[in-house]
Amino acid sequence: MTKSSKPYAVEEPPVTHILEPLSEGDAPYRDNVAALVVRPVKDSHEIVLGERTDSPGYWQWPQGGMEPGEDHLTTLRRELAEEIGLHRYRVLYQFPFRLRYRFPQAYVNRLGRPYRGQEQTFFIVEALEEPDLGRAGEEEFRDMAWFPVEDAGNHAIWFKAPLYRRALAHAREILPTLPWD
Repeated sequence: MTKSSKPYAVEEPPVTHILEPLSEGDAPYRDNVAALVVRPVKDSHEIVLGERTDSPGYWQWPQGGMEPGEDHLTTLRRELAEEIGLHRYRVLYQFPFRLRYRFPQAYVNRLGRPYRGQEQTFFIVEALEEPDLGRAGEEEFRDMAWFPVEDAGNHAIWFKAPLYRRALAHAREILPTLPWD
């Protein structure tokens, strides 16, 4: 990746890590954006994770489904503001692929979700201000903190864990090449 200050262009990356093909009558995957809000620290990087209110002990990065009429960058902006109070940031990288995870059936039944899972477009984002980690407890997250990137995948809920491992493996390859200010 070359260092550039040009405006960031969103492309539709191919989907990988598909657990199974859709069958006729299956619910669709929800189009979703995931933000790896990262900061450099010494010889490594840290990522913001929130502990889920509905699943104590499990942590995730800011993410959310696209609303009608939104593009990926608009969804990214909305989710960062809503979930971690981040308004000033710089998109450093968009993954060249999307990843899917499937909701467990019990989760679908409990929440009445019309989706079989989520298909995520990932962005690596540099915060240009401190995220509002004090927002925890407002809705989705009961706590928020910075985690070493190497450790972040160890805190995901079981049905997202394979996706977290894949996303973080790619992030660890890319992070040293990004243009940090």
